[in-house]
Amino acid sequence: MTYSARGTRLLKALENYCNGNKAHYFDSKMIFSKLKTTHLTEGCLKGSFVVDPSMCNIGDTLHGGYMASVMDAVSLYALISRSDGRLGWTTNMNISYLKRARLEDTITVESNLLKGGASSVMEVILHDGEGAPVAKSTTSFISGSDKFQKILKDNLDFDVFEN
Repeated sequence: MTYSARGTRLLKALENYCNGNKAHYFDSKMIFSKLKTTHLTEGCLKGSFVVDPSMCNIGDTLHGGYMASVMDAVSLYALISRSDGRLGWTTNMNISYLKRARLEDTITVESNLLKGGASSVMEVILHDGEGAPVAKSTTSFISGSDKFQKILKDNLDFDVFEN
């Protein structure tokens, strides 16, 4: 496991978020409570999850909407793990669905920064247990104002201005 100091603080904040009084929110309940993070440092988040029935469509395969949600959330928190990372919102997301994943498959997640700054771009790839890509996304973000950053402090007890 590899974590930067900021990544460690962010991971701890996410764990508290998932286990505390915010555990009912979509991203805490449906994504981060199921994702086992193994690496979080300077714009790169790696982890895995096991496909369970709550993530599947009627054919017992991983739902595209769930994959999109995972890739969106992972890319944002990977971006925040950077020393200059700020809370922002998605302005564009392109996804290529490459292969189906089935119930009980283990999916690995890896995000990478393509472009930093106030207008950032992240890439996330989901792989199956054999290493084959299942889906790939490119997500663009706009950073919020300093006032907007208070949302993370109030809800996750994470201050983006600390490194």
